[in-house]
Amino acid sequence: MQKCSKDRVSTGDQNLDRLMEGGFPKGSLILLAGNPGVGKTVFGANFICKGVKDFDETGVYVSLAEDRETFYSNISKHFGTNCEECGKRGMCIFLDYATVKEEGISAMLESILEEIMKVNAKRLVIDSFTAMAQAFKEQFESRIILHTILGKIVRKMGCTTLLICEVPYGANMISKGMEEFVADGVIVLRTSSLEERLFRDLEIKKMRGTFIKEREISFTLKMGFRVIQPFKFELIEKPSRCKLIPHSPVKFTTASSDLNCLLEGGFKRGTVSLLEIGDNVSFEQYLFSVLAPIQWNFINNGQPIISIPSPGIDHKIILANIMQGGFTEEELSSLYRFIEPKYSEWNSQSLCSVNIKGKSIEEDFEIIVDETLKMMNRTGKPPLLVLSANTFIYYYGISNAIKALSVLSTIIKEHNSLMLVFLKPGFERVGRMLGAMADTHLKIIREHGAIFLYGVKPRTPLHAVELDVSEGYPIPKLTPVV
Repeated sequence: MQKCSKDRVSTGDQNLDRLMEGGFPKGSLILLAGNPGVGKTVFGANFICKGVKDFDETGVYVSLAEDRETFYSNISKHFGTNCEECGKRGMCIFLDYATVKEEGISAMLESILEEIMKVNAKRLVIDSFTAMAQAFKEQFESRIILHTILGKIVRKMGCTTLLICEVPYGANMISKGMEEFVADGVIVLRTSSLEERLFRDLEIKKMRGTFIKEREISFTLKMGFRVIQPFKFELIEKPSRCKLIPHSPVKFTTASSDLNCLLEGGFKRGTVSLLEIGDNVSFEQYLFSVLAPIQWNFINNGQPIISIPSPGIDHKIILANIMQGGFTEEELSSLYRFIEPKYSEWNSQSLCSVNIKGKSIEEDFEIIVDETLKMMNRTGKPPLLVLSANTFIYYYGISNAIKALSVLSTIIKEHNSLMLVFLKPGFERVGRMLGAMADTHLKIIREHGAIFLYGVKPRTPLHAVELDVSEGYPIPKLTPVV
């Protein structure tokens, strides 16, 4: 059983708690607002369910929108929680007032307060206050209810209350505005479109007596309500060796099960894949989200890798990060060949690097092909080509870059191997051309500090990327935004 601080109540999500000094102020009145369908009921149910499960705190859920059977069915679908069993234990009280009218409001409020006192409830959700307010003919009556009953009595009982409000589409104000001033905290849930895909985020408009680290953050409703925290990466001092995931007869797998799932089993053999990198995505973010787990599985299978890094990224930097997969320097020197222009003594040739001049596409292309075939013949296994399109463009121009990559794709297909081309921002037209050439097209973007990966080809929803180090090495975990 988890413990919360004496003056805080968990929101039901640890990542959201971290943004608000541990959660909601204990005994506070929180307004949760948003358009229909943004996830307010799921948030409220999560607040009650996690309170029971993780903190042994009794909760009362008051519904003026759904009947008991519909609510229980939806919650079981989202959380896998047996609400009937929870109710029998007297820990989760569901009160159904879906058909209440104005004359029944007073009796309903008395019933709510009686239930709170009877079970000593620490959490209360009213879904929704908008429906309650609509039962009154006069607006001032709902304000009295809000200010006197909920604003004073419930707080004195030490019951943290979540008040759900519906915001009509196109409205700028939450309900009539009164609720925002009475509430201790206001959180607005939103849905929008990002890269032509569903995106969910919330804004913490206010939270009295609380330092808010991030006011806007993304979330998903996959398996309940979960805030997506900003991408974090720290080098592991002594990483464990990443686990091998065997290739299938028709596809090359990666070291990430979630990435394999996104790719419908992996990359088809003898194909070209494009990874398009969005603005503000750092080297570590795109490396560990996509490129590293692909290369790790090839190394584990004893397959060679031919890499042409981005301009300004020396191969030593890449090797230092690839070693987070738990490999030795000897292994990497044996299986890797970095092909890069020698622009200074700083990136002089080493055992696993081959220098090109970066002046003649014909001369350099011959070296690239020769080194690829040499590594393939030495190991007897199909290689992985990881190529920066920006490097080709920088040294040879767009037209020659496209031609070179096209010829390399033909060679890769002939040898039933895999070529992965990644493209950094600034070349949208090139991206469209490479996307047409590629059999698989992925894109990685950043929003609210979080990293999202999605498939253009095949088309997929946004997937939040978070690194899991529980096995001793960083592996990307993907959660779809639904």
